[in-house]
Amino acid sequence: MISIIIPVYNAEKYLSTCLDSVLAQTFTDWECILVNDGSTDNSGKICEEYVVKDKRFRVVHKENGGVSSARNLGLDKVQGEWIVFLDSDDSIKPIFLSEISSSSSDLVITGFIANNLSTCPLKQIISRSNIAHNINDILHLKEIYVVWAKRFKKELIQRNDIRFDEKLRMSEDTLFCYDYLSVCNNIEFVDSSNYLFTGVFGGDDDKYVLEWEEEEYRLSVLNERIEKLVNVFGSKIDKRVLLYVNYMKLKGLLHHTDIECYELQKRFFPEVDKEIFFKQYFIWDFLFGAFLQRADKKEMWGYLKNIHNFLTVPFSWVKVRRWKLHIIAFLIYYHLFSFKVFSFLTKVKKLIMSSSQP
Repeated sequence: MISIIIPVYNAEKYLSTCLDSVLAQTFTDWECILVNDGSTDNSGKICEEYVVKDKRFRVVHKENGGVSSARNLGLDKVQGEWIVFLDSDDSIKPIFLSEISSSSSDLVITGFIANNLSTCPLKQIISRSNIAHNINDILHLKEIYVVWAKRFKKELIQRNDIRFDEKLRMSEDTLFCYDYLSVCNNIEFVDSSNYLFTGVFGGDDDKYVLEWEEEEYRLSVLNERIEKLVNVFGSKIDKRVLLYVNYMKLKGLLHHTDIECYELQKRFFPEVDKEIFFKQYFIWDFLFGAFLQRADKKEMWGYLKNIHNFLTVPFSWVKVRRWKLHIIAFLIYYHLFSFKVFSFLTKVKKLIMSSSQP
C-alpha cells in the first residue's frame, strides 16, 4: 500500500482539486493522511467531507506548527509500505501512483510540471555504488530538492529516524532528501511528469521571509548534511550550487552590508571570491534568479519592489555607478507592465555586467 501524506494549512481554495486528483488514481491500494495544521479557513471541514466520502482518507487535526511538524505527524500515522508526499495546493495525474507502484527501488523520482514547464528525468535505475559515482549529478537535479514527486520506503525512514527539521521554514524537504539519500540502496528515475506543482518555489514572499539568524541556521544544517554525504559516499561534492544565501527571502536584508552577505556565503563556501560572488550570486541570482517563477502580476510586483529597494542601497566595495542602477530599476518597471520579460532580462544582464566593471 502507498501512504500519501498531505499537510494542510488554509488551503480551501485548492484542497478539493488536490483530493479529487487522489480519488481519480487508477492505482487503488492507497491511504491518504490529511494533517490539518491549525487551519483557520474551511480546510478542516473539507478534510472531514472527504473522510466521509472515502474511507481511505484519514484526517488528523493539530495546532499550527508548520509544514515540517505536519509531515512528521503524518509519518507517525502511515500504515503503508511506501510513502508519497503531496502538497495541498498541488495535484497528481490519474496514473501517478500507478507508474511508481511497481518499482522495488528504495527511492523513486519522477518529473513534474510547474508553471507550464515540465521536468522529465532520464529513465534509469542507479545502484548505491553508482549513486556515489554520480552524487554531484544527482544533487544538481531540480527534482532532488523537494519531497513531492517521489516515493519513499517507510522502513528506511523509520529505521534511520529520518524526520523533517521543525526549526526550518525553508529547505526542510531538501534536508529530508539528503538524509534519505544517504541510506537508500538504489534510485529509480521515471521518465514522466505526472505531478502538477501549482505554487512558487520557495513559497510565497510573506510566509517564508527569513531572519538573518534563520538563514545562518539553514546554511549550517545544509552544510552539515552535505558533509555527511561526503563521508557516506566518499565522493567530493561541489557545493557551489548546493549552498547559497537565499537573499530575496532575508528579512532586513537592507540593514546588512554587501560584505556581510559575502562573509556569510564564504563561511560555507570558502572558495568563493568577491568578483564571482558579486557577478554571479549577488547580482544575477539575487536580482533575477526567481523572476520567471512569479506566477502573476501581484507576485512580480512584490519581487520587483524588493529589487528596487536593494538597488538604492550603497555598495561598500563594488564600483557601480548609481545612475546605472537607476536605469536598471527603470527598465525593470517598464518591462513589468509591458511584459517583454525575455528581451528585458537579456538587456538588463548586459547592463549589469557592464556596470560591475570598475
